[in-house]
Formats: sequence, structure tokens, C-alpha cells
Amino acid sequence: MSSADAPAECECGECGGAETARQDILHALEHFIDPVEAELFGGMLLATTRLAGDDLEETGIGPILPEILDLGENASAVLAVLAFLSTGRLGREAAAELDRLPASGFAPWVEELARPVTARDFLALTGPDDETFALAACFDRANRSHAIVMLLEPVHCGAAATIDLIDSQHLPDALADIRQHAREAGLAFHETPLSPAEFRWRAEVALDRRVQHDHEDLDTADLADVIDLGEEDGPGYHITLPLLQARLRTLPKSPKPIPAHPQSSPDDLLDMLRQFTTPAGRPLGSPRPRKLPAKRKTRDGRAPIYRLRVDLRGAKPPIWRRLEVPGDIPLNELHDVLQAAFEWDDDHLHVFETDFGDFGEPDPEFGRRAETKATLEQVAGSGAKLVYTYDFGDDWEHTILVEHIAPAEATAEYPRCTGGRRAAPPEDCGGIWGYENLLATLADPSGQDHEELLEWLGLDTADDFDPAQFDRDAVNSALARMHGERTTRKRR
Repeated sequence: MSSADAPAECECGECGGAETARQDILHALEHFIDPVEAELFGGMLLATTRLAGDDLEETGIGPILPEILDLGENASAVLAVLAFLSTGRLGREAAAELDRLPASGFAPWVEELARPVTARDFLALTGPDDETFALAACFDRANRSHAIVMLLEPVHCGAAATIDLIDSQHLPDALADIRQHAREAGLAFHETPLSPAEFRWRAEVALDRRVQHDHEDLDTADLADVIDLGEEDGPGYHITLPLLQARLRTLPKSPKPIPAHPQSSPDDLLDMLRQFTTPAGRPLGSPRPRKLPAKRKTRDGRAPIYRLRVDLRGAKPPIWRRLEVPGDIPLNELHDVLQAAFEWDDDHLHVFETDFGDFGEPDPEFGRRAETKATLEQVAGSGAKLVYTYDFGDDWEHTILVEHIAPAEATAEYPRCTGGRRAAPPEDCGGIWGYENLLATLADPSGQDHEELLEWLGLDTADDFDPAQFDRDAVNSALARMHGERTTRKRR
């Protein structure tokens, strides 16, 4: 069930990379012996095909059928996976084509894929107000067993955040890890056993709300911004999604309808509350910051690695970075990482807003605590969100989501950047609205401010600034230099 052999992530849905990735996947499927591994690559095939301009769930198998049949005897492997993953037009057409092929062409695992899937051990991790933070269940087929853990975002209307596939025997450890990080963040989770129908209902509600969010993102972003083809540590949400949906279809359906998506998200309400603050600098009506947990001690061992998704608020199309940092990184050093990741110049003040208070340069008047005294793992657990604001004039607000927490890789260098999208705006350009005006001015050579703006940016032509460019290697080089300089200073 590893994705180590997965094709490289496509950086652009318009450059032909999606088509190349699809061809790689079609040929990779023929080598598998584990049907679950084949299902994951089937999910990747659906995602890459969508990036290339064909949503197979809507168009059916027609757009790629010639490529599949060119695989010869191994075409049956691809058709079997698509028939299993979909019950709509795609599934029907794939099954019909599969029936036309000779039985001798079946891959060894195709027969196992067709066997019934049974499910057990349904449960939810819920908070004190019965919010669902995670759903988990085990699934068996033939002599193989696996578990699926879905993390939800209660602060974002309960939408599905991640879908993780693990060995069933590791499920207790995974749940214990989630509970531990929740306790460190001041939350108390408890396990709630669910019936199969209730599990399916809660999962489908979370998936439905994620669909709503992805649809909203598509209004301002291309598909490559919305569909993750997988990161270095495993397949992305849209790859494991078809696998989960196939298993949900085997469960009894609840008579309860899927509720309508809330009209106002908690983020909208939070933005409104920020307009009214108490004398201590906290949003009006917000709870007092919780007591900061104790710092990690040497005897506690090496800190885990936090995978962070950092989005620049208000950017359309989205501008984001995915970073991996040690959990015990002090917030002032995390600030340095963010500056390097977004190519800011560190010329302005900043603040981290957390459930444990605001951290930055100490300022009792505004209730800001010293960021040098707090670490990331003290203020954030799995699924937590922070807000990092840089430059109180331009107000570059970044949402930091803790996507995943895992042990450090023995040979990896941290901090590191594993993904991202688009260039960051230039410093001092006037915030998001100023940046939009900057791009419009650059795009209009006849504009009266065009030449003046080029001079301000230090550019010869507007072509020298590409807002769509993102260079992960350059970010990692900057992070490596920063880490080396900091290490050298500590040794002196």
C-alpha cells in the first residue's frame, strides 16, 4: 500500500504533465499483486485524468479507452479497478469492456478485488460538544485487512480533511497518537462506537462538505490547486477518496438526510469577531487563552515532525506552501521558516494567533507573549489551525493547518518544503488588494504606472516576474542556509 513508486506530482495541469502521469499509472497497474495498492493507483488515475481535462466519472471511460486497450492483456487490470471504484457511468462502461476481454488476461489480483469487502470496528473520536474530529473503521477482503482513518475539521463545518489508509494492526496506535496530540492541545477526545449506517452517514456528510469547499476553490483556482496527486509521505485526499467511497457503498444507508452546508463558516464569524477586541487584545466573545502545556524535555525523546499547510489568506488563485518542521521548533524560528518559504524580507512585525494566546514581540498592552518561549507543539496539535500575520500595514495573513504529525525520518533534513503553489507577493506592495493592482499594472504595458512599477521592482520587463512560478528547490536551499547559519551560531 506504499506510494513510493507513484509518478511525480504534476506541477501544472496545462503543461502535459497530467497526461504523462496518466500514462505512467496505466503501465504501473500491471505490476501490482495487492488489490488495495492497485485501487490507490486507480484513484491517482482518476485525479490525473481530471487534471488533463476529462472527469471520467462524468464522461465515462471513452476518453482513455484506446490507451487502456493498448496495454494488451494488462488492460483487464485497469478496467477491473475502474469498475470497482465507480458504480456510475464509468463503472458500468469499465465492467462492460472487462466482460469483452478474455479471462486469461486477468492480473492475479483481479479475482481478489472482486471478492466482497466486510467492515468492522466503526468508531468516531468526538470532543466535549460531540463534534466529530475523526472517523475510523477496519475493512477485510479475502485474507487482507486494512483500516481507514478520516480526519475532519470541526472548526470548518466538519468537512473531511484527510483520508489515511493504514494496516489494521496499527489502528490503535494511530488513534492513541491523535488522542495524545489532542490532550497536548488541551482537548479531550473520547471514542464513540458507531453502527455501520451511522458511520456511513457521518462520513458522507464530511465528504459532501469537502465537495462544497473544493467547488468554491475551483472558482478561483485551476484543478492543480485543488487536487493533490500525493505528497512524499503518501497518497493525497483525492487519491484515497474513491477507495473510501467504494467501501461506504457496502454499508447500509442511514435514513437521515445529508444536512445542508452551513451558510456562514466559523472562519467568517471569526473574521467578524476580530473587528471587536477586548482591552487584552482578544476577540470579543472569544474564550480566554488556555494554559500553555509544558515544553518537551530531553527524556521525552526526539520531537515528531509537523506537516503544515500554509495558505496566504485572500490570494486568488491560492498561494500556499507545505512545510515539514520539528514539533519543538520555537515560534520565533518558525517565523524564520515562513519568511524563507514565502520569500519575505523580515522587515516588519508579526504575530502568531493560537488557542493559547498571541505570540510575537512581547507586548503586554496587546496581550502578546514572547514567541521565543513557546514551541509549535505546545500551541498546536493534529488538525489545529494557527494564524500568522506579517506586516501590520499590509496585513499578510497566513492560515497554518497542522495536516499530519509523524516521527522524523532518520536521513531527512528539517525544516523542508515538500510542495507549494505560485510566487509570493513582493514586500510592501499594499497587501492582497495592492498585489492584485500590481499584477494588473504589470500586464498593461501602456499604463502610466507600468514603467515606474518595473523600476520599483527592479525588473527590466514584466516577463521577469512570473506570479505562477514556485521553486521548491530554491525554498529548500534558503531553509538549508538558514538552518546552517543558526546551527553555527549555537555552536559558538
